[in-house]
Amino acid sequence: ILETVGIQGPHLTDGPDLPRIRERCNDRRMRIHIFQRKQGDGRSGDRAFRNLADVVLLAQNFTEERIQVVTTDGGMHPREQAGIFRGFDILITPHGSHLMNMLFQPPYTGIIEVAPIDHDPVFSKGARQLGIQSYRFSTGHQPACPPDTMAPEPLFEESLEGNCTYDSEDGLGWTCPRALSFQYVVCDMVVDIEKLRNHIVQTLKDLCTAG
Repeated sequence: ILETVGIQGPHLTDGPDLPRIRERCNDRRMRIHIFQRKQGDGRSGDRAFRNLADVVLLAQNFTEERIQVVTTDGGMHPREQAGIFRGFDILITPHGSHLMNMLFQPPYTGIIEVAPIDHDPVFSKGARQLGIQSYRFSTGHQPACPPDTMAPEPLFEESLEGNCTYDSEDGLGWTCPRALSFQYVVCDMVVDIEKLRNHIVQTLKDLCTAG
């Protein structure tokens, strides 16, 4: 695959190495991108951030670089998808198969996977195997389930107590039985800005103190 898209290996020297990451940290020039899945028919689970403008505004507080909203789809050439995953220092993203593109991602980068609850750690495991510096789950965000109805619980996290566990040590956040996870995995989200703020701070710490 790498040869097909014109890339010789997943971690090339054009990616952010440790000295460049430290320089970007010091200069507040970290490249923070936000992945917004393309809208479908409203039934297939877009997992979109309903308050995307608030998420962009939050991320902009952490860098002088312009925040970019990016996406991929099956019609894009693999080289273009690879370029997107080689163009950020931190990616804020919902769960989805697009994260397979971390294969092209340089090591001194970070991913924040945003979800109502932890669904599947498969991509975090892949990130560890690829040597990616930081992968964090940001959970507890309000689900907005398709087509346009908000989840009935006004306090989403309270509805998880008794059925789920909260793991702050490994960064998994809320972990729930698989049946409950599938109930929310296809939902759009209203991102809890304060929760995401804390996870951006933690990811920056992971990257800026690496090595």
